[in-house]
Amino acid sequence: MSLPFNLAPQLLSKAVICASALFLNACGTLNKMTDDFEAKWAKSDKELFNELTGEEARTVSIDNQLAALDRDVATSNCDSALDRRDGLGETTILSREARIFIANCDLKENSIELANEQFETLLTEARDAAVLEGLGVVAVRLQNYDLAAGYLNEAIMLDTERWRSWNALGVALDVQGAPEEAAEAFGKAATLNPRSAAPFNNLGVLYMKQKQYVDAISAFNEALAINPDLQAADNNYRIALALNGDYENALAGASEAQLAQFLNNAGVAASARGDLPSAKKFLKAALNESPTFYATAYENLIRLPNSAGE
Repeated sequence: MSLPFNLAPQLLSKAVICASALFLNACGTLNKMTDDFEAKWAKSDKELFNELTGEEARTVSIDNQLAALDRDVATSNCDSALDRRDGLGETTILSREARIFIANCDLKENSIELANEQFETLLTEARDAAVLEGLGVVAVRLQNYDLAAGYLNEAIMLDTERWRSWNALGVALDVQGAPEEAAEAFGKAATLNPRSAAPFNNLGVLYMKQKQYVDAISAFNEALAINPDLQAADNNYRIALALNGDYENALAGASEAQLAQFLNNAGVAASARGDLPSAKKFLKAALNESPTFYATAYENLIRLPNSAGE
């Protein structure tokens, strides 16, 4: 702990006086100063913090929280960053980088309106790629695909290396009826971030909608190779297998908790292929395997023609 500058001359003069009177045993002042100095160093950060006045303590606390928030941003720790944001309150001025990160965290937590509000405020201050991307992703989540495409194209014009912009643009283009452009966007997203399963999963869905089941299966395999725990990709992979007529692998490895859902999906896929006997078999099996009444499977079953399987 540094000594206050305005006290240094006084302490120095006392130290000199004490040193000159050493043989007279007059070193009380110096000994006291030294003992106090050592005691200060021996105290914990918490003890020193508690000695500060209210305003001093608040300043130190905010500075520490902001430094910790910077670490959260650097390590992509959304949970901690959101907690710190809530603790700091609305009056604390955060860096632009931290505000963008927190808005994306809110988006990740499905707080769409809160994220949108933050991105719109940020856009009034500067029109940069990160904010435009955030607004584009929000628009996709809100199913406003024309607005999304506008934001995302502008973000990409400013920074062509933003894989999330390309990925979200692919979703918008797919819905807008531009499958070739959508596939290209997903491909660019996958190239820019080969560690993300999302572009491959989205590409697989695109192929599946176009009845290109072999390509869809390949894309879902790529997604699962990157993230074996991505349940959406696993579900889609099994549906693509069933749509391609590979019912056995579509149901392979299903856990007891998953089996009813997978049987239902296989039944829907079989129906889409015109394989009504298999559709009826799988949907009935889904009802039997479900521990509770499976309304979705029942509704799918009663939609089948009465002659199915007969």
